[in-house]
Amino acid sequence: MASDRDTLASALAVLLRARGVLYPENAAEVAVDGGWRPPAQVIETPENEGDYTPAIAALDALPYRTVVQVRNHVYQGIGSGWWDTVGRHRSFSTEQVVDVADGDEIAVVWSPTEKAGDSK
Repeated sequence: MASDRDTLASALAVLLRARGVLYPENAAEVAVDGGWRPPAQVIETPENEGDYTPAIAALDALPYRTVVQVRNHVYQGIGSGWWDTVGRHRSFSTEQVVDVADGDEIAVVWSPTEKAGDSK
């Protein structure tokens, strides 16, 4: 399980890349303004193609545009059980995201409901 510091560092990197920040002097402000709040929600996934049902249901219940991270992979929800990879312009089904996780946690890095005035 990642420490709060590691989770924050990963979240900062994702938010800063998404906002095009090259020189992050105010990294903490960018993260807080972007909606990240510790500790990040995590979704447990099964190993070796176990029962994906709970993880799929948890991912599909997240709001549109939610950003999640699995190890070095970052995905943003685009609706109807589909996720875009950040920076790669490729979509994955919820089942594929859970399969990629293969026993690792899926961290919810940002959700539109975490910042007032930011919705679908």
